[in-house]
Amino acid sequence: MNYSAELKKFVTSQYVYSAIRITLATVLPCVVLAHFGILKEYFLFPLGTSFVALTDQPGPFIRRRNALTFAIVCFVVVALVASVVMHIKILVFAEIIVFGMFFSLIGVYGQRLAAVGSLSLVVMAIFIDGHLTGDNIFKSLLIFASGCTWFLLIFLIVTTIQPYKLASQMIGENYLQLAEFLKIKANHYQKNPDFNKLTTQVIAKQIEIKNLQEETRETVFKTRVIVNESTTTSRLLMLMLLNSMDLHEKLMTSESDYEKLQKSFGSTTILVSIHDYLNLLAEEITNIGISLQIGTRAKPIFNLDTELQNLNHDYFELRNRNISPDNFENFMVLRQILMRINEITKEINEIYKVFSQNVKLAKSLSTGLDLRKFMPNEEKLNFKVLKNNISLSSSHFRHALRITIALLVGYLFSLFQFLGIGHTYWILITTVAILKPAYSITKQRNLLRLYGTVAGAVIAYGILHYIHINEILFTILLLSMIMCFSFLKGKYFWAVLFYDDLCIPQL
Repeated sequence: MNYSAELKKFVTSQYVYSAIRITLATVLPCVVLAHFGILKEYFLFPLGTSFVALTDQPGPFIRRRNALTFAIVCFVVVALVASVVMHIKILVFAEIIVFGMFFSLIGVYGQRLAAVGSLSLVVMAIFIDGHLTGDNIFKSLLIFASGCTWFLLIFLIVTTIQPYKLASQMIGENYLQLAEFLKIKANHYQKNPDFNKLTTQVIAKQIEIKNLQEETRETVFKTRVIVNESTTTSRLLMLMLLNSMDLHEKLMTSESDYEKLQKSFGSTTILVSIHDYLNLLAEEITNIGISLQIGTRAKPIFNLDTELQNLNHDYFELRNRNISPDNFENFMVLRQILMRINEITKEINEIYKVFSQNVKLAKSLSTGLDLRKFMPNEEKLNFKVLKNNISLSSSHFRHALRITIALLVGYLFSLFQFLGIGHTYWILITTVAILKPAYSITKQRNLLRLYGTVAGAVIAYGILHYIHINEILFTILLLSMIMCFSFLKGKYFWAVLFYDDLCIPQL
């Protein structure tokens, strides 16, 4: 494994970039408030910032802006209702039922609103017992709303300064996924491959690439700045996206009877040579993806023309030595594979030319291109979708029932003073975080949260016990927050470890 490339892929990804933005937007107000000695009084400000930040999903500018605005409205309304009715228990139960059902059901409109719904329930949990609002409820809500609006302001400023950043990173991630897909394909040519395992990996990666392409197409073609601006950068990004689609098409159609190839040529070195060359191509595609994520021009790592010439030489040498009427068909199949490899190599060389002569090639992109052919189907919010899901036959409705009942039971247990539980919000937050529509995901998250909490608690105890220098602790806090927000989408264990037990104890 190329650890240097793997590190670059992670550091330059949109997830780390977003995590740094969220961390700075949350921590900077804390530093300013702490400097004036009012952090405790205004703690709801950075709390609101972090909540709104977590609802920000990759996508077109307008959708992100509207989702953040909707999140702010939901959070403030939920916090207001929870603060007003917190002393009237019957209304609190009614609040849990209404908010639990509504904010769980809006997940039918996609991941963006599902995130808003989940965080709205977390806001309800935070404000349900009034431990953060104090006596002056409306002042606390104003501080909370200001913190929420602060992240929206940061988002607008950053997207104005770097309008192409997200699109460039997402296109780069497309190339990185294509490189991983090519590596899986290359493993079919290694010695004694596990074909069943490779088939499973190919299918899983194809699904992952398809979903990513849909998100990327939506981001690029539905963002007005990128589509309509006749700048070099915008045209270049469109050209890079179209090239990635062409490359994906070539990789998808390069299927062969690998088992038959292994039987025919497994005793020779030609398949191993193909395996090695495909991995070189994968490294070049990875290099292109990383360069797009960073925002720099990519330069070839290897001399592909020379390497391809050596591969063809090996093939012709083997063919001239071993070809016969009995194996003629097998050699023809192998020749077709080399022709497809040649096409992929030309595509990669063409992409490098775009980097080296970006102005010329970007301007050559036809302005008459019918972008609608590449546009994903637009899904509009329709109340009928929500109405049709209010039925026990709907998995979304059943999930909403489960989470609402779980919240009611959790809140009821917190009222039993003799149990000495306290901290109502932790029970409800954990319920929202763990309980997912699929039982397998819920079970997995439960275990990951348990393991992450225990591991993080042990590490946090060691850090706080042996390190007493505030500057070092603050640096660990920043790094922990960045790592937490970076891993939140894909690696829940590490997100829990860094957030629940490395960030919170220091805060």
